[in-house]
Order: sequence, then structure tokens, then C-alpha cells
Amino acid sequence: MPENLRDIRHKIRTVQSIRKITRAMKMVAAAKLARIQGQVERGRAYWERLDQIIGHVASQGEDASH
Repeated sequence: MPENLRDIRHKIRTVQSIRKITRAMKMVAAAKLARIQGQVERGRAYWERLDQIIGHVASQGEDASH
């Protein structure tokens, strides 16, 4: 436990610094998450269209024996 005022002030500054670092880390994580979510959404449209095309090709083709 801190014994004098200087130790208490130092502890307060340390906690404030940790709070700032944590806040910055949360902001970075949120930015990365938003970027990845955008990529997933763009990819989803691609895969849905690809699924439609493959389904169309499969329904038009004859039985393949190879």
C-alpha cells in the first residue's frame, strides 16, 4: 500500500496511463473489426452470385460420366 502522497500520485498516473493505453487498444481493435466486417460483406455478395452461377450451370448440364 502506498505510504506517502508521492507514491499515491505516482499510482494514479500509472493507472491513468494504463487507461489511455487500453482505450487506444480498443479503438484499434474496433477499426480492425470494422475493416474485416466490410471484407466479409463484400465477399458474401461474391459467393452468393457464384453459387447462383454454379447452380445454373449444374441444372443445364447433362449427366457427366467422367
